[in-house]
Amino acid sequence: MKKVSYYLNMEKIPIAKKDLTVFPQFTATLQTSLYDSAQKFLNDVVWGGSFNDLFTSNKYYANKEIATAYNIAGVTGTTLVKVDLPAERNAGFLTQPGFMATSNQHTGTDDIVHRGLWIYDSLTCSVTIGAPPPNADAVFKTLTGTERVKAEKRDALAQCGACHGRFDPFGMASENFDPIGRYRTIDPADMLPVVSTGDIKGIGPDMDGKVSSLKEIGDRLAAGRRAPDCATVHIARFTLDHNPDVENSCQIQGIKDNFAKSGKFTDLFKAIVTSPAFLTRDLGVKQ
Repeated sequence: MKKVSYYLNMEKIPIAKKDLTVFPQFTATLQTSLYDSAQKFLNDVVWGGSFNDLFTSNKYYANKEIATAYNIAGVTGTTLVKVDLPAERNAGFLTQPGFMATSNQHTGTDDIVHRGLWIYDSLTCSVTIGAPPPNADAVFKTLTGTERVKAEKRDALAQCGACHGRFDPFGMASENFDPIGRYRTIDPADMLPVVSTGDIKGIGPDMDGKVSSLKEIGDRLAAGRRAPDCATVHIARFTLDHNPDVENSCQIQGIKDNFAKSGKFTDLFKAIVTSPAFLTRDLGVKQ
């Protein structure tokens, strides 16, 4: 299960950094609770649920501190208890507070870029985005406005839009959640209603098109083969310590097919650890 936790960015919850003058709620004890909550949710999905639950489940574990910080009703005490999340958090782990806080890498401001890039890289496995050009920071500093306005300006620039146009829309769809993952309807940068729309392009017909929430992204991921295939590659890479897509393509394709059909992480784990690639892997042990 730990490999899935790394894959889904959950292991970064305890070390996420936020500006406590802006977000005093984001205490060390809250981070610990968010991490423990994510692990309980993941345990349910990995051992008793299905892959699509990652994007569709509204089940969550909360205690009073989490409930107070994230406006979850009906929770008291320090023990994590299973609850149904409010309707706005209906995209599985994509809208859970811990993931929202870690995918937003900025300490005090919105982070459309990294939220979008994580979904693009880890859930769609689309064309690899290379390193930004040397002048990227200088260009970014010339952009003004809210983070959404900056993203729109950035994506309109020829030297930026070719890459940012692929992943920024995923981040734009997360704008209803602040840097620590609290739901909001007003953008504090301009005190206007939050706009959480994005226009996904260049991924494929299963993903492309306008979206207005993370729920719509989660639904598209749950409906097709792209997300389970991508998860198979990432988890196999963690297990084998190399990219399995570059060798024995028939073998990895079979594992992808079986996981997409069953949706069970236990089937995926078994297929990987019984594969010739795992059994014959180089452990680096010298005789």
